[in-house]
Amino acid sequence: MNDVQLVTSTVNYNQVQPPTTKNRCKIQKYEAGVNSALITSLVVVPPQFIFTLLQISIDTLSVDIAKTLNVSINYVQWLSHVENLVLCSICIIASKIQLRFGIQKCYILGSLFIAISNLLMFLFCTKLQLLLLFRTISAFGFGLVIPGTGAMVNILVKREQLAKTLSIADTVIPSAYFLATIIGGVVSQYLGWQYMFLFGSVIGVIHFIFVAIKLPIPAGNKEIQFNHIGIALLFFGSASMIMSIGLITVDKIPYWVSGILFGCAIIMFVSFFIFNKNSQIKVIPIEVFNKNTIIFVISYLFICTGYMADTFYQPVLWENIFKLSPVRNGLLIGLCKVLDICLIWLYSIVIKKLTIKLTLIIATSVLILVYITQLLALHFYLSIVLIEILNIVSSGAFIQCQLACQMYNALGTPKPYILASGTLLVFVGKFSWSLGVAISTAVQQISQSLMGNKEEYLTSIKIAYISALIILCVGQFLVANVGIMSWERGKKGFSEKKLLSFSTYEELRENNQEVGQVNMEEDEYTEKLWKWQGFGVRM
Repeated sequence: MNDVQLVTSTVNYNQVQPPTTKNRCKIQKYEAGVNSALITSLVVVPPQFIFTLLQISIDTLSVDIAKTLNVSINYVQWLSHVENLVLCSICIIASKIQLRFGIQKCYILGSLFIAISNLLMFLFCTKLQLLLLFRTISAFGFGLVIPGTGAMVNILVKREQLAKTLSIADTVIPSAYFLATIIGGVVSQYLGWQYMFLFGSVIGVIHFIFVAIKLPIPAGNKEIQFNHIGIALLFFGSASMIMSIGLITVDKIPYWVSGILFGCAIIMFVSFFIFNKNSQIKVIPIEVFNKNTIIFVISYLFICTGYMADTFYQPVLWENIFKLSPVRNGLLIGLCKVLDICLIWLYSIVIKKLTIKLTLIIATSVLILVYITQLLALHFYLSIVLIEILNIVSSGAFIQCQLACQMYNALGTPKPYILASGTLLVFVGKFSWSLGVAISTAVQQISQSLMGNKEEYLTSIKIAYISALIILCVGQFLVANVGIMSWERGKKGFSEKKLLSFSTYEELRENNQEVGQVNMEEDEYTEKLWKWQGFGVRM
């Protein structure tokens, strides 16, 4: 699953009053901190639902899309690459965009882009070039909306309804997987895969009308500044990295082109870190890049990248190797996603017994064992039942990894930098999807071309799994070196040797003096923030 949103805040919602405007509107706008979980979910969940629905639809129906467009699956994956690249670039500056223009404006404008672009994809679905263009526009809309989900939840919902809001989101968003796989397979077989974009557009139109009517329009903060050079270096570095690997799979593109792009990506990444360190306007606060956070973020990158091979090759195996119909393909993947919804709740039990670090180690170990078993199954025993069971286990293990990483980010980052570190985590998650798919596809295609035999297609897929297995092993090695938080004392996996050297959120809460100071500073910031966002705060 792509994203389970974790929201942490110490905002005092008792200080909130309705927005004050000179001209009273007949339609009552939503107020801050007084809304139910259901109302808040109606604002924040639809964009996440549409994003998940369409991304999984493209993955699941990639074989059908390739046949319709008369291109290889390697070209179809670029429909997701371009979306992730644009989304990553917006994520870099998402927090500043929201402060500069207001989260509500971002939601309204983003929903409009999502609705229009998906309608255009439905109407002009026969040309890959047009689909890529409209996916880029759609990604811009998602980039304006998705990074602001946590902030919007914290602003709108009643404090006591926060957990319920997250539960609704955790249940509804995975249901998009179910619709994309099971319903998507039926729609593709009897109507056409392009109707999934029409479905996404209809939801987008309804959401746009809803938020345009009910959300107040903020003034924003014109004092917010952007570091254009730093943003450009990070964006083009990420784009060059993905393209350098992805272009290997494109016919008639020499390998040296990929080599040059890869070298440029490394140079731009290094230049970004140097420039960001010396610049007065930081793209990412330098304090975020402490040793522990760097290890944690890189390990998250490797885990997600390694897992993407399994996600990408599931529909390929079902349709190209086992020759299943789109409907049966969707049923098998859908069954896996339905069970994922149940496994989400398992983490609340795990976190009470194990440290986050130990949870990550166990989950990545399970993923590694599943990949080894998958390789053996593909080589010796091609069984649909066995491979489906392995898919379910790997998906469940990855969900625990993903939740543990998000929890670690929420509770283990120094308090002033939660927004920056959260944005960085979203960036890494989206970037790793493209990176993982690009690497596994490139390895598979190069392997098949070297063997020079179309019948060796399955062997090339196994080699791609081996490359993903190596990436997962590196991720597990890095996870073993992340720190442990002092409040995890008493849980299995606790060690004084790996104790974090700075105060985490949970530790700040335990220290009344520090919490008082932090809350005072945060209340001042919150007052300014909500005024910029169009909400009133009672003094």
